[in-house]
Amino acid sequence: MLTETVSLEFARQLEFAELHAWWDQWEAYPTDLYQKYRFGKHKLGEVVVLTSPVIPFAHFNRVMGLGLTQPATEKELDEILAVFQAENIKRLELHHIPHTQPPQLADWLTTRGLRILSGWERIYRGNEALVDKTEMPKGMRVEKVTYATMEEWAGFLVAWYRLEPTKPLLLSLVERKGWHHYALRENERIVAARSMYIHRDGMAWWGIEAPVPGFMTPRFDWDYHLCREIVKDGLQLGARCFVADIEKTDAEMKHEGYRNFAAMGFKRAYFRSNYSN
Repeated sequence: MLTETVSLEFARQLEFAELHAWWDQWEAYPTDLYQKYRFGKHKLGEVVVLTSPVIPFAHFNRVMGLGLTQPATEKELDEILAVFQAENIKRLELHHIPHTQPPQLADWLTTRGLRILSGWERIYRGNEALVDKTEMPKGMRVEKVTYATMEEWAGFLVAWYRLEPTKPLLLSLVERKGWHHYALRENERIVAARSMYIHRDGMAWWGIEAPVPGFMTPRFDWDYHLCREIVKDGLQLGARCFVADIEKTDAEMKHEGYRNFAAMGFKRAYFRSNYSN
């Protein structure tokens, strides 16, 4: 896979594509669920902090945008961490990329008890036509999730992540403006799922996927065929840039996931370090 050096401004666009998607999720949740899961959303300048002390999953307790619009400060970092401390949240998630400013931010995180638990490759592609003409194997098909199929789709995701409390949250995103959910069926059984959020600026972020290739399953082909159809649909919907992650990383970028995304026209932008406490 080709690695391209991207500017701070473009890196900011890639990261904010995810920020906008997560912010919209918090906007989508009905009032009763908002209260039940004690959701909180905080904007500290351009930094977004999302919390849910009831859901013991770092994705639901995250810091986004720190050090991208302007250099972070130690005071700002302490104010952010105080939000989690006030809610007694044990596990948070904060992405750090090479473009984050200032350079000493990584040291500030470490001295405050945060450490790198994992890392992902941030990848992207523009809105050029899909060159890859690989055909869908017999017995496989991709469908968009609708009200008619949302219970099956949400149940599939909940089973993989073992997070039953999140099912009504998933359902609240079905047929919501900007959101598109996809399921890959093999012999009529759902075997893979991914979602795409297209912001009004045309940036299309991918997430809410299962099973994650390389972690939840050794198979990369399911995700490959699913993603090809998502690219096709996203182009029809007017997406100008697709933003995703490779979670199973390889320093030599040689496993099947890298090859599949490269075939679809994706490029590697940078490595994202995932900090947590």
